[in-house]
Parts: sequence; structure tokens; C-alpha cells
Amino acid sequence: MMRRMYNLFLKTILFFIILFSTSAWGETKPMGFAIPFPDLRFSQSLSKGEQTYLGISRKREFSFREIKGDLILVELISTYCINCQRQAPIFTELHSLIEKDPALKGKVKMLGIAAGNNPEEAGVFKQVYQIPYPILSDPKFNIHMALGGPRTPFTIWVRKDAQGKGVVVSTHLGLTESADHVLAETRAVLQYNLALLKPKKGAIYEGDALMPPLPEEELLKRARKGMEASGGKVLQIDKITLKDGDSVYAGRVDFGTRQENLFSKLTSRRAVCDVCHDTFFIYTFDAKGIVV
Repeated sequence: MMRRMYNLFLKTILFFIILFSTSAWGETKPMGFAIPFPDLRFSQSLSKGEQTYLGISRKREFSFREIKGDLILVELISTYCINCQRQAPIFTELHSLIEKDPALKGKVKMLGIAAGNNPEEAGVFKQVYQIPYPILSDPKFNIHMALGGPRTPFTIWVRKDAQGKGVVVSTHLGLTESADHVLAETRAVLQYNLALLKPKKGAIYEGDALMPPLPEEELLKRARKGMEASGGKVLQIDKITLKDGDSVYAGRVDFGTRQENLFSKLTSRRAVCDVCHDTFFIYTFDAKGIVV
């Protein structure tokens, strides 16, 4: 089974050549208190037991608002995140503690969302770690981005009002090392009087801006190298700032029998897991927008 997960991991390796990376540490602490929780929509099959647990009717599509419970504990994970794997047995224990407590059973529900993972990957994770609560897949990061794009694991406590609308009452970024700690927080937020809680505007999670770990001179060298990888020689290269504030490197490249304008763009991707590295890479394209 672990070999199967490893094979799935290999299939999801980025086809980009990673030029360099930077540590995920230094991230802004997530807040999100009193922020309305979006009415997320899910479109995937659940087992009969999972449908019964969430209190939803037997249908493929459902919304977050339809989930029955006073408090929904949302766990955002990535199946290949080491801390998410370490947290799995802790949250399984938490689920057991909740279900054994008459004051919490039926009122508190747990829901996992696998950011960037397809249904098969989410299913393998659930099977390998024997997760007793539903794990929904989010292969295109739609839900992940709707929640602010947090690193994983990221836990959100969501209270629901009489109309089923959710509001964030607590969050935690990173590995939780004790089920008792999460249980204590769960009991505490259940005591909040939602009538006295004034909703706030903003994002549930806001991370720091991604900054490349190399100076501008080195970025310029790498942009030049990308252009010359197509077989030409860069005659001139400049950094151009676009109207939206973004930037691109523009170069005039000599191919011997002709000269051509090529462009290089620095782009980045925030790491999904909390102890992984952000990815930065440069790609080169021609005036028609075709990557070369």
C-alpha cells in the first residue's frame, strides 16, 4: 500500500525544472476569527456511512451548509505532507473521543479536505491511515484557495448558526501533537455565543508574499541563460514592469540567420505543506506566447 502511495507521488511530480527554493518558515500566523466560512460545494461520491455521519441526503453534490452539526472541524491536508501523515492518527483519536462523548457526539463533525489530491489519492490516504471521517479531494485547489491557500495541515473550527451559515471561531496552522489539546479547544469554542459575535471581513488565512532567495543580478543571469538555451545569443536584455505591477525580462536574441525577441518570466508556487519549500522557476517564451 505504501508503494502505491509512492507511485501516486511520482505521478504528481511537477514537470517544471525547479531552479531554486526557499524555506516555508516565517509564514504569517493565521487568524480568521469571526470570518464567515464560505458555503463550499462538493461534487464527489461518499459512502452511505459518510453521508449518515455528515447528515446529508444521498446525492453526489452537496454544500457545506447542508452538513449537520453545531461545529464542523475542517482539516485541510495534503496526502504527501509529512506532518499531515503524522497528524492522521492524532485526529483519528480525536474522532474517537468526540464520538464517545455524549455532549459532543452529533454536534461536532470532522471533515478532511485533501488539497491538490485526486479522489484516488485521498482514498488511499484514508485507507492507509484508517481515517474514520470523510476525506474530500480538491485536485484543482479550488477549495484550498477559497480558504486563503493555507499551508497544511491547517485546522479550522467552524460554528454554524440556525440558518446553517458558518463562521470561523478558531484556526491552527501546523502539526497538532495532542488530541486532548484539540478537544479542549473544541469544547471552548462551543461555548461562544454566536449572537454576540460580529462577523468580520477578510480572509481566513493570509500568507507572506513569496520572495525569491536570489538577488536581481542572479535572476537576470538565469533569465539570460533560459533565452540562450534555445540556441541563440542574447544581445540585450532588460527587465520590464507591466501595468499590473508584474514584471518580465525582454531580450533580443541572435540566432545567426535571424534575430528574435524572447521573454523570460519568474513565477512561483507556494508550498502546500508547512515544512516544505516554496518553488520558484523561470520559463522562456517567444512573442507569440509559445514556451521555447
